[in-house]
Amino acid sequence: MEVRQNNFKNEVLASIAEMITDNDSVYESVIEQSSQHINQNDRILTHGQSFLLAEFLKCAKTGRVGEDDKTQAGINFEVLVCETAPLFSGHRMAKVLQDSGLKVYVLPDSNVYSLMSRIDKVIISCQAILANGGLIAPAGAYQICLAAKVS
Repeated sequence: MEVRQNNFKNEVLASIAEMITDNDSVYESVIEQSSQHINQNDRILTHGQSFLLAEFLKCAKTGRVGEDDKTQAGINFEVLVCETAPLFSGHRMAKVLQDSGLKVYVLPDSNVYSLMSRIDKVIISCQAILANGGLIAPAGAYQICLAAKVS
C-alpha cells in the first residue's frame, strides 16, 4: 500500500512540475509569434493593461524577446490604447509601451467606433479562454470587438 501511495505521489509531483514548465514557457511562445501577426505600418488598437500584450508588442518592435532596448529594428507600427475608464489602465499600458520606443496614442473609450475604420488590427488581452471559444476579458472589450466586426 505504501509503495502505491509513493508512486501516486511521485506521479502527481511530476505532473505538477511539467505543468509549471509549460506555464513558464507559454508566454515566451506567444511573444515570439509577434512578427507573424504584426505587419509593417499596422495601426493596432488595444484595450487596458496586459504584461503579455506589452511584451508581444515590444518583441515585434525590437525583434527580440525580453529586451527593453529602444532600437528601431523589427517592425514599425502604431498602437492606439483605449484609456479603459474608470481605472484608466490604458494610460499605464501606454506609458510602458512608450518607454519601450513604440509610437503610442491614448484615446477615449468613446472614440473607438469612430476610429475603427482606420485600424488594421485589434488585439485584446484576456484572462481566460473558455472551452466554447468565449473569453473573459476586461470590461469594454466586447464593445470594441463589435465595432471591429462592423467596420
